[in-house]
Amino acid sequence: MEKKGDAFDMDDFWAIEKLVPKKEKPAVLRRSSDISAIEITSDLTQNAGGGNEGDALTVKYVPRRRETAAPDDEYEPSSPLIGSVKIYRWKNSYNYYEEFRRDALRLCKRSGRPSAHIAFFSYVPQYVQLSDAQLEYYLYFRDCVRAGACPRETDYSYVLLLIYEIINLGGDADVKEGQELLCRIWEGYRDVYPRLDRYLADWICDYSLIHHLPPPVGICDRGLADNSTLKEFYVYYGKGEGISLGYAHALMRFCSGYDYRKSKFAAGENLALYDEHLAGALARVIETCSDGDQLLSAAALTENRITRDAYSGALCASEMKRRLEISFCSFSRSHELRFLVADVLKYAENRLRGYLGVKSKLSVFGIPKPLADAVDAYFNEKLPQRRREKETSADTIAKEPYAKLYDAPSSPLSEENAAKIEERSWGTTKILVEAFDMEEDSGTSTSPAKEVLTAPVLDSLPEEEISDKERLYALFDADMLAFVRAALVGDVLAEERIAGKQGKLKDAFADDINGIAADVIGDVILEDIGVGYAVIEDYRELFEDDR
Repeated sequence: MEKKGDAFDMDDFWAIEKLVPKKEKPAVLRRSSDISAIEITSDLTQNAGGGNEGDALTVKYVPRRRETAAPDDEYEPSSPLIGSVKIYRWKNSYNYYEEFRRDALRLCKRSGRPSAHIAFFSYVPQYVQLSDAQLEYYLYFRDCVRAGACPRETDYSYVLLLIYEIINLGGDADVKEGQELLCRIWEGYRDVYPRLDRYLADWICDYSLIHHLPPPVGICDRGLADNSTLKEFYVYYGKGEGISLGYAHALMRFCSGYDYRKSKFAAGENLALYDEHLAGALARVIETCSDGDQLLSAAALTENRITRDAYSGALCASEMKRRLEISFCSFSRSHELRFLVADVLKYAENRLRGYLGVKSKLSVFGIPKPLADAVDAYFNEKLPQRRREKETSADTIAKEPYAKLYDAPSSPLSEENAAKIEERSWGTTKILVEAFDMEEDSGTSTSPAKEVLTAPVLDSLPEEEISDKERLYALFDADMLAFVRAALVGDVLAEERIAGKQGKLKDAFADDINGIAADVIGDVILEDIGVGYAVIEDYRELFEDDR
């Protein structure tokens, strides 16, 4: 406490801060590594008289730029979708899987002998965990897989052990054979062990990129790419016809807003035609409308870069572990390309429907003319004649048993029979006129559909005298007809309101209408255009005169 004269200042008794030692500021040490250069500049200042007062020196500390480590390997695959691949060794070494790699090198050329299956389970299977009998069975199992056979009676742990062996052998074995074995394992056991879809989709990609291998041919079509984080890798980029067809299959799987397999017409024997010719037409578009390495140059592909650890989740020695940096053009993330591919497929399906004799057509909004011309050229070459024209030829009809029902009568023309036909026609006219008068007198006529025929009147007429239009009008209720008229003029809000009046969603109500139309004329009359429904062009004339 401070002392004032002979007495203490009592207020200082409570000044705790005076009892605590003062903190000293630590000296700031500059790391020499943070400074790569000293930049000295001269700042000339003018005095009031216009002369130089002196040179003022300004010292600037320029931080050193840390340079990124160079990759251990870098190359550009011969693929228009993969730009470059940079491969880095694993930054930190570890030794707990080194023994596994040494065992793999020691056992890789050892042959097995026929052995009975012995159960084996391990979350991370390794050779040291195997008994002598289990090791014998593993070597026999491996020989079978190498020979092209995949024994069904085996355990998931044996399958994983073989996968880990291939990964850790790396370039010390035939890498092309290693890729084939990984694909064979996936195809042979994916139905038994579905988890292989998720793991091998990326592990096969990593293995192939590290060892400069192209993607396995045709593997994309069989579904491996579905679970891959780099779907673009699995697009086949070989030489010849396979390149465009491989692109077409990949685009149809991952870059299209339209799935033709959901079409009611892509069924039965027609499905094979859909699979073949929609992919073929898209491949023709790719061949015709791609500029050099630019896949479908009419669309801008999104450029992306991905960095990931190879063999994530697998047993992998540090010597074989890698980090990958891949630049690629993403067709699966390009919205413009998705719309373009969907329109090409719809346009191609319309051509195929025409060949099959289906009247209804899909709406196609934005397909560029060069792409449409390429599709037309394909179908003119592959399917030049419509199927309906072939099936209704005179020679074909003559072979059908029911054709005899439509033969001209053998009896000569009779005036008496003609008079009976005329009398029956006038009877039909009378019924129709009475039906019109009844509706007009009641004052409840809401639509020409109800004025043409009602269900009781429909039953009273001869079958052959009723047109498709009259049948539709008789079977549609007032709300259905109102919905069709709204579809004619594109009134989407009216469609919603009418369907809601029936307590149904718009899609369900349109399905009801199409179901009746399919029973009457064998085809649907409404098509989904995204925001609502429209009447198919071939059937608009049935309703346009009633608006």
